[in-house]
Amino acid sequence: MGDGIVTICWDCELEADERSLLATLADCLGYVGRSESWVEAKLIDDPVTTDGFDAFPHVSNEHPGPGWEQTSLLTTVHPESYAIWRQKKADAALAEFPLPEGQKKPGQKLLNERAKAIDPFPTDLLDCLQKDTAWWKQRRWSQPPGSQKVVYWRKANLLEVAPISMPQPSRGHSVTTMLLSLTTPNGNKSAMPTIARTLPQAELFHAALVSKVAKGQRVDCPELTGRDVHGRPLAGSHEHAHVLPLDLDGDGHLDHTPVILDWGYSRRFKSKRTISFHDQMEWCVLNHSAKITWHTEYS
Repeated sequence: MGDGIVTICWDCELEADERSLLATLADCLGYVGRSESWVEAKLIDDPVTTDGFDAFPHVSNEHPGPGWEQTSLLTTVHPESYAIWRQKKADAALAEFPLPEGQKKPGQKLLNERAKAIDPFPTDLLDCLQKDTAWWKQRRWSQPPGSQKVVYWRKANLLEVAPISMPQPSRGHSVTTMLLSLTTPNGNKSAMPTIARTLPQAELFHAALVSKVAKGQRVDCPELTGRDVHGRPLAGSHEHAHVLPLDLDGDGHLDHTPVILDWGYSRRFKSKRTISFHDQMEWCVLNHSAKITWHTEYS
């Protein structure tokens, strides 16, 4: 959370009711700019001088000197100026769809065409402020209706661009678990392997997984095979991957298969992240949760 304070000053006199309204608006202000730019605002009772301000409006033929730069901001036009401009535009647009002379009532088609003709021109500034970006872009406005650009001076070093932070590869997380979700093409759960086939299913899957990693060559993946590159069983405790088919929804059929390896998978194994069983199996690594989701379809 930032603790900076921004002081804004308008060079104008307010009536008591106008000042009360401005104080209420300031108290209700939750953000400035983007919605994540949270702020707390209040109206200052003490008089404020503009001397020493970091930014101020440009005045014709005046330059603050070295160390200052110009920037353009968007603000509303004067309400009376907008009303005059809007009336001219509306009159020109409606001239192409004149009302019938005399006491004859206009047809609904004509009324719709007249309404469509003046639709791009909001009725007043309050109406302008309620139009979102999609609305005025659909009507080919280059900027919000009722707005204008004004020039301000600001100190040249007021804003600094932070250096681009490059993402660093994570080295502290080791993938230790894969969770496989098993389904049938038509979603029929009764066609899934039953819990009576837990051990055979684990052996079949382990053999198929090793075969897909090997791709017809000698397997150098001890975390899956439990053997070193020469085919000798790993010494010490059983630290290779454990395949444990489960019935998580309790319907008597195997629906998930976790593959657990306490000491994590090697870079060589993780480099083979996509392994296809009849082009229907895909494996995705989620970096921070160290979890792999594998979706398998059985025919």
